[in-house]
Amino acid sequence: MTAIRGPGGITRVLAAGEIDWASVGSLDRALEHEPASDTTALVVDLSRVSFCSSCGLHLLTSLRQRALDAGTPLELVVGSAPVRRVLQGAGLWPLFSIHADHAAALAKLTAEGRL
Repeated sequence: MTAIRGPGGITRVLAAGEIDWASVGSLDRALEHEPASDTTALVVDLSRVSFCSSCGLHLLTSLRQRALDAGTPLELVVGSAPVRRVLQGAGLWPLFSIHADHAAALAKLTAEGRL
């Protein structure tokens, strides 16, 4: 899991592999201070995630609440069918702003005047 601070205060977090009880800690560490006070938007890229367990869903919903509380947009990039299915199956899909790729997430932020 990697967190990258981009131009304009946008933080992009890249996750890969499986998000389960054994790996969720590294994603949690990448996100524990997000959104930071100078974060204008947060993009969590799950396009290279092949599996997401309930602990990963819990982490994402917790991050969503922190972003809402801070007034910071949270954009998810979900390009893999397994992650899409678990978000839809858990009924969480409509709670998130979800995009097929990073460019689409940035386009939404641009349209909202965040970039």
